[in-house]
Amino acid sequence: MRKPRKLKENAQYHVTARINRGEYILRESKIKDLFLQVVKRAKKKYDFNIINFCVMDNNIYPLYNFTKSRFSNGQKFSMVGFSGFLPGI
Repeated sequence: MRKPRKLKENAQYHVTARINRGEYILRESKIKDLFLQVVKRAKKKYDFNIINFCVMDNNIYPLYNFTKSRFSNGQKFSMVGFSGFLPGI
């Protein structure tokens, strides 16, 4: 099991998220747009800033600024929330 992150207030965090099995489910623009909608919902619910963002066909590379208590919640909401929109993929 991985050790918990040691977070600092107002620090920037580069997060890498790879799609399961290396599939290219983000190839279509409409799917990328759906992901960005989920991230916008997460941003409203949790206090974080997106400094920069890159969505590729099978990887996501956000650069976030979170408060300590919100890092895991915001990241989890974005990734898990998005996967809930994609049954059958």
